[in-house]
Amino acid sequence: MKECSKSIARRQSDPNFLNRYFSGDGIDIGGAPDPLSLYRELFPRMGSVRIWDLADGDAELMDGVGDATFDFVHSSHCLEHLNDPVRGLENWFRILKPGGYLVVTVPDEDLYEQGVFPSSFNSDHKWTFTIFKQESWSAHSRNLLAMLSALGPAADIQKLQLLSASFRYELPRFDQTLTPIAEAGIEFVIRKRPDAEVEFGGRRPPDGAVSQEQFTQLTGIKLARPAAPAPSEEQMAAAKETLQVAMEAHRVGELDIAETKYRSVLDASPNDADALHLLGTVLHQRGDNRGAQPLIEKAIAANPNAAAYQNSYGLVLRALNQSPEACQAWAKALKLSPGYLDAHNNLGMTLAEMKQFENAETVLRVGLEEKPDSTMLRTSLGRTLLLKDDVDRAVTEFQNVLDTEPAHVNALNNLGVALNLIGDRTGARSAYERALAADPDHVDAHFNYSHLLLTEGDFEEGWRHFEWRLQRRDYGRKFDVPQWEGEPLNGRTVLLWSEQGLGDAVQFIRYAPMVAAQGGTVIVECRKPVIRLIQHVPGISGVFENREAKDYDLHIPMMSLPSVFKSNLSSIPGSVPYVDGLDPIPVAAANGALKIGLAWAGNPGYSRDKHRTRALGEFAPLANLPNVEFFGLQTGPAGKQEPPPGMVFTDLVEDVLDFHDTARVMLDLDLVISVDTAMAHLAGALGLPVWVLLYKASDWRWLLDRDDSPWYPTMRLFRCEDDWPALFGDVAAALRQFRPA
Repeated sequence: MKECSKSIARRQSDPNFLNRYFSGDGIDIGGAPDPLSLYRELFPRMGSVRIWDLADGDAELMDGVGDATFDFVHSSHCLEHLNDPVRGLENWFRILKPGGYLVVTVPDEDLYEQGVFPSSFNSDHKWTFTIFKQESWSAHSRNLLAMLSALGPAADIQKLQLLSASFRYELPRFDQTLTPIAEAGIEFVIRKRPDAEVEFGGRRPPDGAVSQEQFTQLTGIKLARPAAPAPSEEQMAAAKETLQVAMEAHRVGELDIAETKYRSVLDASPNDADALHLLGTVLHQRGDNRGAQPLIEKAIAANPNAAAYQNSYGLVLRALNQSPEACQAWAKALKLSPGYLDAHNNLGMTLAEMKQFENAETVLRVGLEEKPDSTMLRTSLGRTLLLKDDVDRAVTEFQNVLDTEPAHVNALNNLGVALNLIGDRTGARSAYERALAADPDHVDAHFNYSHLLLTEGDFEEGWRHFEWRLQRRDYGRKFDVPQWEGEPLNGRTVLLWSEQGLGDAVQFIRYAPMVAAQGGTVIVECRKPVIRLIQHVPGISGVFENREAKDYDLHIPMMSLPSVFKSNLSSIPGSVPYVDGLDPIPVAAANGALKIGLAWAGNPGYSRDKHRTRALGEFAPLANLPNVEFFGLQTGPAGKQEPPPGMVFTDLVEDVLDFHDTARVMLDLDLVISVDTAMAHLAGALGLPVWVLLYKASDWRWLLDRDDSPWYPTMRLFRCEDDWPALFGDVAAALRQFRPA
């Protein structure tokens, strides 16, 4: 009884369950009566958990579940019910990803059946299990060691344990699993070896050697270092001259020469703090921040009073997504040099990115007190206010910069963003065009200008500027093959890769059949939640997680496909559905009731999420409409919100694994109502009626002043002009009139 629940406390005390076995997204086979997902918050690395039970199909075959789908596979007391447990175990192992874990518990024949079979405690048991016996009293006994060995060389047995700690051996025969504590079973954990381990015959340790520093940290044993000979005066003079050559090459952007010269200095003088620091900055400029970090740390150790070293260290740490530590480095730089404007600027902007807006504004204003005419700091102050959504004050700061320096490109670019947000598109256009006149290669100005052009429906110019996004530093994807530009494929393989959000992948995968029609093979890379969904788009030969595809001749980001095909308002491939072959999952509702799906929140990390995300309670005007039932499609913490009083509401995502499962649920709904999230794109791609609730400064793809979308013919747009209650009233009125096709 409740065997999975009984195991939780035991598993919580085992670091392997916390950090390894239950890591990522999994499936719980036979878990409906006592699901593992009930305890998801107790296992910090556990993602979503799909429940597979009788309604999903035969657990022995796992039909419809692809190979290597799950990070972990869990089953508690299901294997003994299968007609062929060996075949079942093989299929459970099949659907496990390499590197993942199969976690299974079964009753032990001596602790559960206790010498009687067929079982008098559970007549549906078809087999008994033991870890290993030469002979068993049970004619249906299965030796687990033999079963696990039969899985082959990919099966790495991590654990095989008799769960007898709470079994009372002194008691007469009865079903001890009826007690709150007795497990009376066997638990085994199998890791699926990756192919490289299978070929090698076991785990191959990483190449290289543990450094002396690592050895000392791990063991506490300090190794003696041979003393380096002191450089001669001639060597010191030559190193100083080489350092000057390196610095000049660095100044003019000749990074290869600079790196070579800095390394030459360090060959002669390994502790030269300037050479260590500057070589670290070269690596940082090239994106090798892992390589830069120890160099700058060594420079700081050699000269702890150099503010510039701390400033560079902060830049490296921020690039490594260690923003709090970066802020500490800049604080040290300012302590060493209180008027250091670069450190003020870096600290202020990073605090703003961390949404510590008040602290950011304080840091930047202190810097401006030191140097009131600093256009760099004032532009960053405006940018901070913009991120804070204090748009009017941001505009003022940008204008102040431009009064002093009319061609300040960053101020012009940010002014364009701010004016576009408040609806002054004429002013925004002027700002972008002035920025590009001052610097024709300013990547962010091109990219931001593209949003304005696309919003206005100028797709020809919009797509051209949109392509500049690929030159942004944060894109960072490099390929050894050329980007496809629309030419005939002639049998070649092209990789379509997703670059931004999940909704973007759903929207732009519509172009895949058009690419395939050019005479080649199309494969796709995308984020895990949409992999199984995209497998149902025609024209695609393979779908992989990001950066896992191999053997392709060309590549192209999905969001560049509209430019390649020269899409405009009249030629967008708008036929839906373009995801097909999905079997609906029935959604139960009262006879004749409309079934309405709701999604009300976006990604909270998005800077303007507060303008699109709503609370479920705001849907109250819809709650008491007659003969309507609502179904939650909202994932994440927002999905736990309580519905408004009177709303007949059911959460559908508790056991949903990914977009594929969500799509199957959606197919049995009459209508989806969503804010601007991936759920809106998914419903549109499926050809379902979908209503999207937009803030007045909406994303470029929703265009201007229209209540329909050329991207999705079944979509209706509701636009908010600063009055969300009024908009929800409009939605309620429309829903009263809605009739499914």
